Amino acid sequence: MSLVGPRPEDPRYVALYTPEQRAVPNVRPGITSPASLHYHDEQSMLTGSYWETLYVNEILPAKLAIDLEYAKRPSLQQDITLITIQSRHSTTAA
Repeated sequence: MSLVGPRPEDPRYVALYTPEQRAVPNVRPGITSPASLHYHDEQSMLTGSYWETLYVNEILPAKLAIDLEYAKRPSLQQDITLITIQSRHSTTAA
């Protein structure tokens, strides 16, 4: 595991990945990722009886697209920026 990289996903959802999305689990996972920062309020979005449908059809594909873009262009500068953003989220949430 590294500091920045796609967050591991529940195997139930990995089974639903398209062939392109299957590249995401091949990237070293991280404590934070561009997708997890973009969807830092994901839990508040997943309410109601259709939360899983919303997750599978909208949120998960969007998160995977973000992580695929990250994986195509990794850079130390980008990682530092993401870690900085994550630390700001962590300190404001406390």
